[in-house]
Amino acid sequence: PTPSFVVSIEPSFFSTVTACDDSPLNMVKKDQSCTWVGKKEEKRCERQKGEVKYHCRSTCGQCGICVDSTVKFFWKDKKRKCKWVERKKTKRCKKNDLETTCPKTCGLCV
Repeated sequence: PTPSFVVSIEPSFFSTVTACDDSPLNMVKKDQSCTWVGKKEEKRCERQKGEVKYHCRSTCGQCGICVDSTVKFFWKDKKRKCKWVERKKTKRCKKNDLETTCPKTCGLCV
């Protein structure tokens, strides 16, 4: 992914998401959360070819890099990616969990 280093100072309506928030959604397997990553962060942040660090930005020290998660995550028991959010972003970006996971798609990056 191509990271954006500037965070919007006017985030979407009622948003409390920042470029340093971990995604609250589990990834890859249902029991793999950013809390799980944090238990062995040096090893786990580099999983999925290093892409986990963009899903768990705070845990993996990626604060200030506003980029969508590139790993598959679970949304209502289905594996999804930010490209899925993008197809109906007006509706889906209103969900804070998806907005946190896909900040670039949801317009939180400048």
